[in-house]
Amino acid sequence: MKRYFLSMLILFTALVADAQSSNEHMKFMGIPMVGTVQSFAQKLEARGLQFDSKDKDGNYYFNGTFFNEENCHIYVGHTASTQQVYQAGVSFSPDNTWEALSKKYFRLKEALTKKYGEPSFVIEEFAGGEPSSDKGKFRAIDSGVCQYRTQFTTEAGWIFLTIVSGKVGDDKTFYVHLLYVDKENEATETKNAYDDL
Repeated sequence: MKRYFLSMLILFTALVADAQSSNEHMKFMGIPMVGTVQSFAQKLEARGLQFDSKDKDGNYYFNGTFFNEENCHIYVGHTASTQQVYQAGVSFSPDNTWEALSKKYFRLKEALTKKYGEPSFVIEEFAGGEPSSDKGKFRAIDSGVCQYRTQFTTEAGWIFLTIVSGKVGDDKTFYVHLLYVDKENEATETKNAYDDL
């Protein structure tokens, strides 16, 4: 009888462990992406990020240091239906040269590969050939002719690393962007959206 209960206990423990692993959430700055966007934002503030603003849709914006890079802008998004956090993004400080920009991208890619394994998708190209000048490369980024994107897929979600362009006032900026998406909360949001159809 003791052997039976011991066997059942081991089986139950294995089932619970399996159920818990399937409910694993993506982590951002070491914090699981669970709960409301407001509670997640409070945890980021406790980690040292400085609150910047909250938009009309309830998404939060912060400034601070991420992966030893200062002057980062951090965004935290939520599901519309449940206000659960499901994505967090980092825009690194802009770079004025292709060398600095690509070096940052490849440094992050290498670190993410060490932590999460080989990427599930990579594209790093200039369609029609790489321009010789920084100005030409930046023009290619802005027009979509240059694509530098890496995706990591984990059981908990996805991580997207990209080189992008943006605008500050009238000036174009070029920077590395990193986005974390929690699979479970994103699936809930998608399901709720489909329920409308």
